[in-house]
Amino acid sequence: MAEAGNVQKRKYQKLKKGVEIRKDLEFAIADTNASVAGATRELGSLPTWLTTNVSRGAGGANGGYNPTTGLTVAPTDGTQRPFTKAILDQVMQTGYQNGANFRHVSVSPYVKSVFVTFMSDANVAPFGAILNAGQEQSRLAGLAQQAASFENSAQQQAYGQMLQSGQFANQAQNQQYTQNANNMQLANAAQQQNFNQALAAAGFSNDTLQQMHQNSQSTTAANNTLKDQTFNAQQAQLAAQNAARAQYLNEMYAQRNQPINEISSLLSGAQVNSPNFVPTQGQRIEPVDYMGMVQNNYRGRLDAYQSQLGAGSNILGSVLGMPFWGGQI
Repeated sequence: MAEAGNVQKRKYQKLKKGVEIRKDLEFAIADTNASVAGATRELGSLPTWLTTNVSRGAGGANGGYNPTTGLTVAPTDGTQRPFTKAILDQVMQTGYQNGANFRHVSVSPYVKSVFVTFMSDANVAPFGAILNAGQEQSRLAGLAQQAASFENSAQQQAYGQMLQSGQFANQAQNQQYTQNANNMQLANAAQQQNFNQALAAAGFSNDTLQQMHQNSQSTTAANNTLKDQTFNAQQAQLAAQNAARAQYLNEMYAQRNQPINEISSLLSGAQVNSPNFVPTQGQRIEPVDYMGMVQNNYRGRLDAYQSQLGAGSNILGSVLGMPFWGGQI
């Protein structure tokens, strides 16, 4: 926007310099300056080339091109005389007779002031009216063209303003959409972070509960094993006591039966039998299966870990199947 005025100023300066250059060229062409060679060369004006179709007056001389020097020579003016229509008609007639076709007239300000009086001549006035009518039509056409150009410029300006307004509205909508999308992404990221934190907390709680359960299970198994071992030891002790008592009773029975056996043998004359002692069966106390306890504990922990992995996989599958804004995870 800050360059708008500067662009117009540059265009004005270009136009102004173009007019000045055009005037300099017109003066160089219409002047009577002869061409100059050397380091600083000069253009030979158009009158220095003319040797025919001229009227220079008494004492005047043509210039022309000098093939020897390759330069033009400036013409010499004759006796000064007033510019008349007769002189103009004579030069134009000579030119037409030599094949010329005059279309433009370049004159000085004084000659131009005299030339306009020729338009009132009886032979020129009808052509002047036609020329004026054509000029009026040209002027009207120029005004219409200027009006159309102004209207086109106004329409172009209105279109440009509407286009800028539309682009600004589109940019605003795009910016709002981008902000909404960013907000939704931040909200989704926050929800995902909260969910991950909750999932991690739930997993930590599950791990704690699982560890507590495993510890309780291990403690219970150890207590059961200790009780089982104590019970086996007590049972073995009772069996040993029972065996000792049975052996004691057998010995007592043998001591009681031995005198009777001897008396019977003496009375009957039979041979005295030796005491018969029933051997007491020994009791074996089973050792504690510590290797089995360790193996059972390892299997219990392994089953708990596999159950935990299965639960985590199920939760992760449920999370990945949950819909979220903009699609599915």
